[in-house]
Amino acid sequence: MLSVSHFGHWWAARMAEIVRLLAVRFVPQPLRVQIHALFARQRLPVLSLDPERRTLTLLPRSADEKPETVPFDVDGLGTLRTALTSAFGRQRPVAARIMVPGLILLRRVVRVPPAARAQAASFIGFQIDRLTPFPRDELLWSVAPTEGTSPKDGSLDLTLTPRAPLQPWLDALRAAGIRPVSLSAGEGDGAAVITLENGARLATRTRMVLFASAMALLVALPFLRQAYVAHRLNNEIAALSSDRLLAETLRRRLEALTSGAAVIDQESRHHGTVLAVLGDLTEALPDDTYLDSLTWKTGQLSIDGQSGQASHLITRLDRTRSIHGPSFTGPVLHLPNQRADSFSIHATTEDGRS
Repeated sequence: MLSVSHFGHWWAARMAEIVRLLAVRFVPQPLRVQIHALFARQRLPVLSLDPERRTLTLLPRSADEKPETVPFDVDGLGTLRTALTSAFGRQRPVAARIMVPGLILLRRVVRVPPAARAQAASFIGFQIDRLTPFPRDELLWSVAPTEGTSPKDGSLDLTLTPRAPLQPWLDALRAAGIRPVSLSAGEGDGAAVITLENGARLATRTRMVLFASAMALLVALPFLRQAYVAHRLNNEIAALSSDRLLAETLRRRLEALTSGAAVIDQESRHHGTVLAVLGDLTEALPDDTYLDSLTWKTGQLSIDGQSGQASHLITRLDRTRSIHGPSFTGPVLHLPNQRADSFSIHATTEDGRS
């Protein structure tokens, strides 16, 4: 099964090829040279070590640079470290690839089970004594997939060299703040390389992450600006919300007061006020009349009581201004042993004598 890592490498290679073809076709030659020099400066520096002359040479990273050779001592390493820090100041210590011309590197193709391919270094490390005539502690070695093999193939390229001749030089470099990440005898695609650390891969991944982050930021910039404008408008609206809420509260209270007064005034004109109805009712009823009950609702007036002049109550109520259409709702009954009659009258208090 194709892993995500292999697919990522395949996709990156295809995209690089497409970009290169487009660049050759559409990008002018001077601009291509500048872009190539810019990317060349971002690659890990290559230091050429000459053990016989005890010198260290910083190889040029672009065509407009010249090699810089320093003696392999404290002062020379300090000078080289300063030069590397100015170009690769983000790394502490500075990672570099070490090239030792004439270095003897032994290579061997080793087959491992496909299940152990992901842990190939650990798998081969346990069997290095069987694969080579040297103990593991006396070797500098690394493994890499053989060129042109598929992810399912268990073939690995084992590269090794004796540790003793190189260890003092590597220790001196690390003490000077230069971190060796690989060893090789020359440059080129076919040159054998012993990977000491994953610094080169880490630097490449870091650049890819930074490039992807920059592209994502560029794509998201319009949306970020829109979000910023919306946030600013929300803050301004929130600042004005207190005044708006106060204005709305006052408006609702004013509407409630005006609408309540209008309703009361309308009902008063339509049905009459309580004082007017009670005043007319008091003037119309004789002194020998008293009421048992009085009900007034939505302009409908009902009174029950006793009166010595019950038969004349309709006429007296009809003369009032606020009581209209009085009529008996039942017969007038004479109460025994009393000089009064019981009555029940219904009337309206609406305008227009409805």
